[in-house]
Amino acid sequence: MSYIPTELNDSLHWDLMIRREYESRVEPYYRRFKTVAISPIMLEAGSSVLLLGCRSLSAKPTWFFGCWAEMRLKISPSSTSEFFPEAVSSRQACRLERLTLLQFPLLNPLPYLLVVTPAPWLRDFYLEIWRYSGPIAEGQEFVPEMLASLRRIEQKIDQ
Repeated sequence: MSYIPTELNDSLHWDLMIRREYESRVEPYYRRFKTVAISPIMLEAGSSVLLLGCRSLSAKPTWFFGCWAEMRLKISPSSTSEFFPEAVSSRQACRLERLTLLQFPLLNPLPYLLVVTPAPWLRDFYLEIWRYSGPIAEGQEFVPEMLASLRRIEQKIDQ
């Protein structure tokens, strides 16, 4: 079933989760140095609708990919399972220098674990994430309203 955040333009419904800069590390490696990629950033998120923005000063102008954003649910089918109680539910790519609207499936349990994995070739990474706290409606609630507005438009065209 689809769901629709109804007031995305209202700035009062957006709460800042994180605003931070990260840098890769340089470590010695056989008398040379190698760059170690920025580690994945893990946050607890309580909303399935997020805005994620990222940028890198070391990125070339032709680079578009910034990071992966992944929703991980803290669930396990049984206490005797051999696997870590964490299931990947959804994954989305995010562009550099843009805000990306992430609309993850509306699943329980909330909060879930948001894992942001920066591109391994980025030497520096600025991350900003906003959580949507406004009203969310089921997609089927809008069907009668949309049909009514379509009828009004058809009537105006016919006149």
